[in-house]
Amino acid sequence: PYENFDKTVLLLNAEAPAATDGSTEIQDLSDQGNHVTTAHGGAAITTDQYKFGAASLEVPGGNDGFTVNITDETAFNFGTGDFTVEFWMRSYEVSSGHYPTILDAWDSSDDSTVWLLSSGQTGTSTALKYYEGAIGVVGDTFTANDTNPWFQSGVTPAWFHIALVRASGTVKIYVNGTADTTTASSSTDLTGADRLSIGNRATMSQRGIHAQIDDLRIDKGNAKYTANFTVTDN
Repeated sequence: PYENFDKTVLLLNAEAPAATDGSTEIQDLSDQGNHVTTAHGGAAITTDQYKFGAASLEVPGGNDGFTVNITDETAFNFGTGDFTVEFWMRSYEVSSGHYPTILDAWDSSDDSTVWLLSSGQTGTSTALKYYEGAIGVVGDTFTANDTNPWFQSGVTPAWFHIALVRASGTVKIYVNGTADTTTASSSTDLTGADRLSIGNRATMSQRGIHAQIDDLRIDKGNAKYTANFTVTDN
């Protein structure tokens, strides 16, 4: 299932070193293998909800989240090339007007965002938004219903596969294997990230999403998906 594994610079599935409920010890299973993950607040491994195996990463929201310290900065320097960020997520209700962060690639040398993926809700619609720096590049908006990854009150959460892909300068976001008609051209040089925050902004400042995340994988130099696909696993 892991094609082009040599292109994978991060792989977190909450199974290593052990699927232990409440544990904050999380191992990067990519060939890089040297990225240390730190839990903040109540963020930890959970065995209550998972897509595969026996555990997932849980972020309770608020000021909680995970930080991946990128010891080899070049691993996350996408430059102007292709990349794929994919994961499974089970998210709880997002209040209207609130835009919680899912992933934030951060450059600590000047305290700036290199790229960011967030969710949000406006009225009866929910959305995924991708940013390069502070500029929104591409966003997909989905009608709020029981097939949506972000929910109105009273709808039971479910697992959804999300993939953010840049292929030959075109950015797409796929949900459960289907890309929205919204795409964007991007030739931004994405370099400098030395920290990846999961479930919150890098500052852990009230931008947390309440969700479980499983099988987070990042590929550098590999556009894994260039058309709609059938979701199986990462």
